[in-house]
Amino acid sequence: MQKNSDLMYILIKSIIETIGRRTSLNFAIVTIHTVIKKLELKYDFLGNVEINNSIYSEGMNAVQINEEIDSIDANDFGEAVNDIIDTVTYNLGFAKRLNEDPSYYFVKEIKDKIESEFGLLDRDFGINLDLKQLEYLSFKLDAITIGPTKNSYAVELILKAIIKLLNKKVSESDAIKILKTLTKKLEDKYDSLKYIIVNDTANLDGYYTIETKIDIDDLPYPKIAQDFEILIVEIADLSVWKMESNFLEIFQSVLGDEGLCVIKKIGIRLDRIESALRQKEQRLITKKTLETLLDIICKKTSVSYATETIDLIIKNLSFKHDVLKYVNINSSRYDEGIDAIIVGVAVNLVETNELGKALWAVIKKIKEISGDINFMEDFKKELGYEYLKKIEEIGVKLNLLEMLR
Repeated sequence: MQKNSDLMYILIKSIIETIGRRTSLNFAIVTIHTVIKKLELKYDFLGNVEINNSIYSEGMNAVQINEEIDSIDANDFGEAVNDIIDTVTYNLGFAKRLNEDPSYYFVKEIKDKIESEFGLLDRDFGINLDLKQLEYLSFKLDAITIGPTKNSYAVELILKAIIKLLNKKVSESDAIKILKTLTKKLEDKYDSLKYIIVNDTANLDGYYTIETKIDIDDLPYPKIAQDFEILIVEIADLSVWKMESNFLEIFQSVLGDEGLCVIKKIGIRLDRIESALRQKEQRLITKKTLETLLDIICKKTSVSYATETIDLIIKNLSFKHDVLKYVNINSSRYDEGIDAIIVGVAVNLVETNELGKALWAVIKKIKEISGDINFMEDFKKELGYEYLKKIEEIGVKLNLLEMLR
């Protein structure tokens, strides 16, 4: 009598090998782990299947099958096996090439692997993979309402690309540390980054591991897209790149065709990232404007008070101007002036006119508080011609402020 535990092990092995050949072994293990955990809600006996879902894992050594699963009725077990195959197939949504049906060939490959090691399935388990292949040829993959691309898959592709990207400039260990530092820095504002666990200490085999929490697959695509666009822009802003003009070309190269297809599906737009890189000076303009305002206020009061004043103004205006949420001022460092003010790289992603409106509002408020009739004259002199021209171009109409009394 064929044992449930033997079939489950060979099934998972076949799925991992089949997915791994198309993508990577790491992604294959993360995928099957996610599917088993989801289906465990329906088949509690799948709790006997344990899979270590670290991105850099141990292959089939990461899979453990508890023999208690052998006591499960063959029909119930067979139904679970069918669901596992269906869910994996629908969930992956392999891109079609030419006139092939990828689902048909995916199941055929699994079938061949299982039967070469285990034998025919239908006699004991009621699983007919020949019929399943015909179903995939006959019907579109719309019977199960699971998105065509998993967040965990997309995130893995992005993270692997980032590591490869950084590895062109620094060592692998430094690349891992940079990624960990950035995700920790950004996760308070960009929640989906909290679902990434970057281990910057190599394991016994010398590998660095990156894990994604299973709940990341429950997040909406737009959230993942927004947060990872920010992460990519932050990577581009690192000094090791010095904003090289070919950054995006290299990033697309390490992603590959499949990676580009996947990030497009979840809504990550390279054109928006490219625009952010072109608009990098928006961050510089913001920083220079705040530095100039700080210097003017400091002439009449202390650095600490001037910095606190700007902090309060920005916080009050951020309710109306969202872009100001990207300006953070460390209250414990008020006495450091401009060094306490952090302008996030995300400022480069906002519409130019929105940044112009926000800066105009900040300058206006500080002008009102100062009560100095020479404020605008001092501001323009301190800012300098180059930046005066730049802030005018993004919509900061200083002539209107000069008319306000």
